[in-house]
Amino acid sequence: MAPDAQGIPGQTGPGRSITELQRQVDGIVEYYNERRPHRARERTTPAAAFAARERATPGMQGVDPHFRIRHDKVDAAGKVSLRFGNKMLHLGVGRPWRGTRVRLYIAGDDIRVVSEEGELIAQTSIDLSKGYQKMRIPQ
Repeated sequence: MAPDAQGIPGQTGPGRSITELQRQVDGIVEYYNERRPHRARERTTPAAAFAARERATPGMQGVDPHFRIRHDKVDAAGKVSLRFGNKMLHLGVGRPWRGTRVRLYIAGDDIRVVSEEGELIAQTSIDLSKGYQKMRIPQ
């Protein structure tokens, strides 16, 4: 595929095969990412801007590996289960909440259980020496 006067891969007509179509698409993608300067990125190409970004690495400072959101349903006994630190924990939310769909917000050792409507149901800090975690009910 020959580029046009501006260096953009020109369309040489409809592709006659999958291979020819793929070659045309690859040419446009290569131009867009590797040669076309981006006005919002100080005239650098998207590939150069991406390569210049800092990346997360194993053991990187300031990254908490235990931050996540988990969706669950309170069981008939009023508990939800959570795997934390290679250990299965049971969080006592309370029987009045059985059958309720909840979100668990996990940030380090702190857990908050929130209803789908956004109401804070319970919270605790994890104690890995115990399998059953008693939750504090907010006042």
